[in-house]
Amino acid sequence: MALVLRKIKRNRWYNKRFQWLNGDEIAADPLGDLYTDEGKLSVWLVDDDKSNLNEALVAIACCCQQPSNIDYVLFKDSVLSQLGIQVEECPRDTPFTRVKELHRDLTELSANKLVELAKAILTGESQFGRLPEKDAGRLLAQTISRGLLDRTALNRCWQSKVAEIERELSIRPSGAI
Repeated sequence: MALVLRKIKRNRWYNKRFQWLNGDEIAADPLGDLYTDEGKLSVWLVDDDKSNLNEALVAIACCCQQPSNIDYVLFKDSVLSQLGIQVEECPRDTPFTRVKELHRDLTELSANKLVELAKAILTGESQFGRLPEKDAGRLLAQTISRGLLDRTALNRCWQSKVAEIERELSIRPSGAI
């Protein structure tokens, strides 16, 4: 079993229980994070022990247009089979090529399936998280320093942010983060 990672905007998922909702209805706001292209939704697989979570987050950060917090949700991959959602192996074109094989597309998604997925995420054992912008920059800097990511593959905004973090880290005492 694995976990499924999806980048979201956290404020769309929290405190969304409105009095006007009936029964098991959910607010429409979370659906904004489940936008599809030709019935496909991009996600990343993460090991149950989350040992590769940071790698998946680096891959996501590489694709962001500018440095920012990375909000995400993790949920069990069994949710997909329970909802009848098809999963397609689809390596992602990412500068962090080491993890491109972790990418998947959820396919043949209807509006009804997206609503059911949102409900499952909201009512299930999902884990919401945030990688602060500074920590995302640190992860990128560490990945570059290990020779796993080419700095020039990042957009200029991230390149500047990583350079700033590297300067900060180089003036700190050894062992300090």
